[in-house]
Amino acid sequence: MKKIVLKTALPALALMMAVGLSFATNVEQAHNPNAKQGYINTPQPCTLSRTCSTIPGQLCTDNNGNQVFDKISPTVCTQPLYMPQ
Repeated sequence: MKKIVLKTALPALALMMAVGLSFATNVEQAHNPNAKQGYINTPQPCTLSRTCSTIPGQLCTDNNGNQVFDKISPTVCTQPLYMPQ
């Protein structure tokens, strides 16, 4: 009897933990109000780049050293963004 309960309960417990932890790790990313999608102006205006922050600090750059900006309009990306904390 004990084996039957363990065989049923352990997989169910593992599934519940996996689902709960997946939501727990995603909450912090979804609720960061300072995170902004960044854009670079090379080779064309407003090319999608990386996620940066609006909190002032070191200027945000991509892996190639290009400065990353916030998109003001579809073709204007001039608002500086900063490296995530």
